[in-house]
Amino acid sequence: MSAQDDSRENKQKKIFGFGDHSRGQKYDFIINGIKGELKTKKTGKPCSTKRRFTLETVSEWLTTDFIVSEYDENDSKELTGVHYYLPAGSLQSWLEQQKTKLFKGTDSRLGYSNVDYIEKMIPNESSEEDIQQLQKILKLCKKSVCLNCPTIPHSYIKKNGILLKEENFEKQKNYLKENKKIG
Repeated sequence: MSAQDDSRENKQKKIFGFGDHSRGQKYDFIINGIKGELKTKKTGKPCSTKRRFTLETVSEWLTTDFIVSEYDENDSKELTGVHYYLPAGSLQSWLEQQKTKLFKGTDSRLGYSNVDYIEKMIPNESSEEDIQQLQKILKLCKKSVCLNCPTIPHSYIKKNGILLKEENFEKQKNYLKENKKIG
């Protein structure tokens, strides 16, 4: 996974006519009530998502539009002119897979079922003080359940996204605008 590159995201904003936003804001763009995320990836490679991927992320991303732009492997600051538009809902099956991982856990991450199992193992004869302490620990465990930057496969993006190429981009951009997909 490469570190976030603001210069690529700024190029995306310029290409698509999105205004400024600061890193850390919930969405990269909101236009006409449409919430969107901008992502970049190497040509033909998977797309990194976010470091702390939670159930809240799954819920929010079901209704979020995505624009994934490819960048040149030899010059990571340059976009190739190939962009994929993934309308809200198009990540649903991928998000369901991530939700399953969040519940089951992974080899290196706790899942909600792991925490539930631990909770069931609390002895009934525990003191009230012990139960309160264990409940506090379990609450912290549940808060720590997340995935670390799961990637969306290139094949998934290609299959479920709308390919936008800059050579006929204006026509495609107008189509998306007319259909209220982008601003």
